[in-house]
Amino acid sequence: MPAASTDLLRITGLAKRFRGGGGLDNVSLCVPAGTVTGFIGVNGAGKSTTLRCALGLLAPDAGDIRLFGAPFSPAARRRIGFLPEERGLFPHERVRDAIAFHGRLKGMTRPAAFVAADRLLERVGLGARKHDHIAALSKGNAQRVQVLAAMVHDPELLLLDEPLSGLDLIAQSELLSLLAEFRSRGGSRD
Repeated sequence: MPAASTDLLRITGLAKRFRGGGGLDNVSLCVPAGTVTGFIGVNGAGKSTTLRCALGLLAPDAGDIRLFGAPFSPAARRRIGFLPEERGLFPHERVRDAIAFHGRLKGMTRPAAFVAADRLLERVGLGARKHDHIAALSKGNAQRVQVLAAMVHDPELLLLDEPLSGLDLIAQSELLSLLAEFRSRGGSRD
């Protein structure tokens, strides 16, 4: 698999073993810029583990991972939006603040993070809920906020682990439309 300069993510021969068994063996994939790459498999197949290795959250036992054509670096992580399978919003946080906080973690200024949060909330129809606590949201609306937190800094690469989980068909359609807009601007999602 020759490396292409437009590859945002390239994984070659990835292996990760866990005590007690299980893990990954010889996983390879490529995510070129401007593409949507589906990474599917049965529960326990290693999809989340692969994403965690790609983000430097888990150290692989073997293989090569390239982000934006180079080995993993903390600077590369700032260029990525990530939605983990397990959710991590604090129930007592306000919706707008939670999204802006994630933007600040990725290097946005405070004003820019709040402007982006407001724009995204309006885009998905949650603008009127921006001052609500996360705990007051339905599971589906909390899921949409999680996705917005991953997108707020307009990442170059968007890695989403189970993004449609908990969403009804209408919310799934809206989210897929939002992701299509992201892709049309040149981003990729996995």
